[in-house]
Amino acid sequence: MSSPPYVLFGHPRSGNAYKPALLFALCDVPFEFRLVDVGAGEQRAPEFLRLNPFGQVPVVTHGDRTLVQSGAILQYVADDVGRFGGADADERQRVREWLLWEQDTLFPGVGRTRFFRRVGGAGPGLLEWLEQLGERALAQLEARLDASPFLAGPDPTIADVAAFGYGHLHAEAGFDLDGRPAFAAWLDRVRALPGFAPAAELMPAP
Repeated sequence: MSSPPYVLFGHPRSGNAYKPALLFALCDVPFEFRLVDVGAGEQRAPEFLRLNPFGQVPVVTHGDRTLVQSGAILQYVADDVGRFGGADADERQRVREWLLWEQDTLFPGVGRTRFFRRVGGAGPGLLEWLEQLGERALAQLEARLDASPFLAGPDPTIADVAAFGYGHLHAEAGFDLDGRPAFAAWLDRVRALPGFAPAAELMPAP
């Protein structure tokens, strides 16, 4: 394991920020957490934009490296610590596919639906489209997890960490577990992994 300390900039309400925090916990890798008050717009402040021109959390620093975008951060950390990256070339390819799928389908379908349900601002047409996308994402998860205990194969990987980031917030987005027993069982399997901790514990807010 590399010696420079990890520093995570994020917020406990961000599923994207929870992903690297959860991976650190599962790998027993210490990290320093620095709260970014996204509600107050700190992610758009000039000092934060110097870290991440995209103006988003999470940001992770590791020595002189600054890492952005949750999926890319997960891949970097998995490579650095040698865990959760996939057992072989085929599994690593499945991991990459699920990481891209998560940001393309699960995050907007569940994450964006959750956001607009909580803060408003979405017209009925947009919210209906996002809800349909969320239903599709959860159906795809159910189908995969009915055939495999974890997304990329028999063991957990960063694909599961990525999907858990917003998958576990399904209820806040208005989706339930009815008819989704494989998804529900997977949520329990992830929560049972050694080192697991909830977002509020890993990223405490004052």
